[in-house]
Amino acid sequence: MTTNRKSFIYLHGSPGSPTDLSPEIRFNLASRFNFIADQRRGSTSLRDQASQVRRLMDDRGIHSSTLIAHSLGAGIALCFALQYPKRLDGVILISPWAFLRPTDKVSKLVPKLLQIPLLAKTLGAKAIRANLARSHFPRPVRSEALSALTEKYSAPEAITRILAEKNAFISEMRNQQNRWREIRCPVAIIAGPHDQITPFEFQAAPLQKEIPNSLLIQDPRVGHLASQIRPADFYSALNHIRIASEGEAYATN
Repeated sequence: MTTNRKSFIYLHGSPGSPTDLSPEIRFNLASRFNFIADQRRGSTSLRDQASQVRRLMDDRGIHSSTLIAHSLGAGIALCFALQYPKRLDGVILISPWAFLRPTDKVSKLVPKLLQIPLLAKTLGAKAIRANLARSHFPRPVRSEALSALTEKYSAPEAITRILAEKNAFISEMRNQQNRWREIRCPVAIIAGPHDQITPFEFQAAPLQKEIPNSLLIQDPRVGHLASQIRPADFYSALNHIRIASEGEAYATN
């Protein structure tokens, strides 16, 4: 069955969840459009995950959609734009990871070491906790919330999955990151200067220059988390996609 409602698909980062977007944005999308936010399977190549999105669209009768992607999910959305350009209305990227830096290297030893429970509980948990604190910056995060997230993502199976996906991303991105200029669908990028995970000056800013006619929305108050972006910035990005693809903006009420 084919759906005639506008469709939006959210691709979360790693680690991440379908609820990363603020409740207001999720409610607005779900009440007005065909909004899909599922847990990604992860641990596969970017091209395979882009293919999973295409199969999801086929299964639900969606001819074209706007992809909303955060952090590592942006790499999947950008690969989708290269593989299936006719299936896209546009792409909204939040704090994207789109380029490799010299320090981004595939690690074969660390995933094996962190399968050892004791190491996962010590070194793994310490690294996860530090990364989570950096992702929340500049907003404070409650100690109990940080501890709960650390416990969730430092379990051996969780760390193995996160590192496997990161390694797959790094391996594939070396070839893909030089092709972003080929993307022709409408693209809007939302990012902030306080991002300590995917720094603005190395990711969002150069990506906007690579993709023709893309829009860059910079909020000086936000860091990396998708939940930090203001609804007003998101709706500006949404209208950029609508105007670029259809020539008119969405109603604000």
